[in-house]
Amino acid sequence: ADGGRRAEGRQATAGGDRSRTGAAASGEAGLFVGREAELAALMARLQRALAEQPQAAFIVGEAGAGKTTLMQAFAQEAQEAVPELLIAGGEGNVFTGSEEPFLPFRGVLEMLTGEVRAPSAYGQASPYDTRRLQEAAPLALQALVESGPELMKAMLAPEQLVRRVEAGNWGADDAAWVAELRKLAGAETPQHIAAGATPNVLFEQYARVLQRLAGERPLLLLLDDLQWVDEGSANLLLHLGKRLGNARLLLLGAYRPGDVAQRRGDGRQALQWMIGELQRDLDPLMVDLGQVEGMSFVNDLLDSAPNRLDGVFRETLFRLTQGNPLFTIELLRGMQERGDLVQDDEGTWSVGPALDWHTLPARVEGAIGERLGRLDGRLQEILQVASVEGEEFTAEVVAQVLDMQRREVVQLLSRQLDRQHRVVRSL
Repeated sequence: ADGGRRAEGRQATAGGDRSRTGAAASGEAGLFVGREAELAALMARLQRALAEQPQAAFIVGEAGAGKTTLMQAFAQEAQEAVPELLIAGGEGNVFTGSEEPFLPFRGVLEMLTGEVRAPSAYGQASPYDTRRLQEAAPLALQALVESGPELMKAMLAPEQLVRRVEAGNWGADDAAWVAELRKLAGAETPQHIAAGATPNVLFEQYARVLQRLAGERPLLLLLDDLQWVDEGSANLLLHLGKRLGNARLLLLGAYRPGDVAQRRGDGRQALQWMIGELQRDLDPLMVDLGQVEGMSFVNDLLDSAPNRLDGVFRETLFRLTQGNPLFTIELLRGMQERGDLVQDDEGTWSVGPALDWHTLPARVEGAIGERLGRLDGRLQEILQVASVEGEEFTAEVVAQVLDMQRREVVQLLSRQLDRQHRVVRSL
């Protein structure tokens, strides 16, 4: 089945070049290509936030589209441009989902209070400045104690915060809030918080804590993999979008629209509703990585290093990957490692003597397998039969083999596998 996805972009390693935007999967600095317009749009939103107009933005795209890489590159650029900026983040989890309430927002609070753990997706190029976060941790802790005590009990462990204060020798001149923190650490969690009966109180306290902290330092909050969040996280995000007053804060989220549509239950409905409400009331910036022509990314990536790769090579690479950054980058890296692409003494890449287009890199194979594995059994069966016919197949043949109505197969192909999951496309 054809990936059918338009391109996107991002961070790549090509020909060993270096760039300011961070590290590639190998751990070396990578080359960020194609995304200047998107970075400029995000930077404009940050400038509004710095002018006490809180902002929201979302990066949208399917797996491998470059959402996390764009988020990372923007965070690093923002950090260089705004020395006092604090960046903290959290992410949804496909395995735990709604079983871990408020997971991304707990991650934000943990980072703001000095526990800096970057998501594994960032590798060695974390956009988080550990020094800045640890220097600002006493401010966040005091804001939590004074403006969010119930929030702290619900989302964090006060006893761990006390140990962090003592280890860092924080708050020596602020004995009152440190004493209150120790008091909260020794108290039992209130029953109404444990029962989850007061989400509005938690939401309001979260907003107040961010407002207080943003009064001292501007904030950029990165919320990745929102497609997996629970209902409470979606509602909290909406609340923050509407109740941040004049806080110097930019909320930047990323999600896969196909997985949002596929999810069942309250989490999916709440996230869709939240996004709709924010779009109607706050006009957040929507960066849709599925709307960019992929051939430009392929050319930009190849031309980031000297090469003699002709139009036939470029068109074949685009046909196989549709410009998907993950697939394109990994396929090129595999060719370089196998010697299918060779580099001369002057650093120029060219096609080697035994070019192999059919070996699929393990990372690409894993990404495809994970995505297909989330489809229901009927859709997987359709794709299995279609793959026997080849890269291009006909709905009538699939219907006949599976003894299904042609109309039903066409609907499943066009509505779910094309528009919803984007793993096929009509010709």
